[in-house]
Amino acid sequence: RSASMEGAAQEQLLEASGWVRAWHGCKLEALYSIMFHGELRESCSDSRGDRFFDGAPGVYVHRDGLREKAEGYARFVPLFRDGVFWAATWEVRV
Repeated sequence: RSASMEGAAQEQLLEASGWVRAWHGCKLEALYSIMFHGELRESCSDSRGDRFFDGAPGVYVHRDGLREKAEGYARFVPLFRDGVFWAATWEVRV
């Protein structure tokens, strides 16, 4: 089987199980922590520089049709000083 066929089968299984694709934009500097801990952690602290709605801490995601909103939370940075700017957006299941 090809990788695209396996990916499509996995996508169908997730959808049949009730999982929905969503998108989460983050600072590039957060990538290491997210990958090391294996999870997205809730935004809940002004003192850490977290961005969240007052009284509503959490992990914010946007549904599939609003992916561009998640991209608005990603921060573009000039990582290698080569004129290319990088950003990170996570595809997640909720």
